[in-house]
Amino acid sequence: MKKTIAVTAAALTLILALAGCAAPAQEATPAPTQEPTTAPTQEATSVPTQEPTTAPTQEAPGTQELPSADVYAALTDKYEFAATMEMDEARIQDTYGVDLSLCEDYLVMEPMMNVKTAETAIFRLKDAANAPAFEEACAKRAEAVAKTFESYLQDQYEIAKNPVIKTIGNYVVMIINEDAEAMMQTVEEALVQ
Repeated sequence: MKKTIAVTAAALTLILALAGCAAPAQEATPAPTQEPTTAPTQEATSVPTQEPTTAPTQEAPGTQELPSADVYAALTDKYEFAATMEMDEARIQDTYGVDLSLCEDYLVMEPMMNVKTAETAIFRLKDAANAPAFEEACAKRAEAVAKTFESYLQDQYEIAKNPVIKTIGNYVVMIINEDAEAMMQTVEEALVQ
């Protein structure tokens, strides 16, 4: 009985400690409503690929200027995520190898524990001309994430080796998740006017 109480108390203490270390929650801004359009849209494919996909760069006109956190909020409003945490600037520079001074803002969320692969990176660039370098950095990061799970958790490896990387206006977005294609569609809906 004492052992059960001690284990429960230790688990509760650990949960409270992790909750105290989490980044402060930001209030989600409601996504603006969009008028129906007859303009063609780029359809996502659901066929997994062996290589990370990078879609062609779209022109900046037609995209809204939302903070990266608001773009991520559009995802969290619609999808459930395992426990994630925000990467700090030093870790982003180390893992992605990008010059963050080229960004208007950015947000990278990664799993708290390395048992699920779910990473979302949103870079809002000052100049869309820098998008190819950020796409390449995202592809390299995705390969590193997949390598982590290659001999560790096969189901997570299958998810990690099929990221969706796309440039939408001056945003470069990478999603590693089992619902990556649908999630990217949500990002596009949030950004494209």
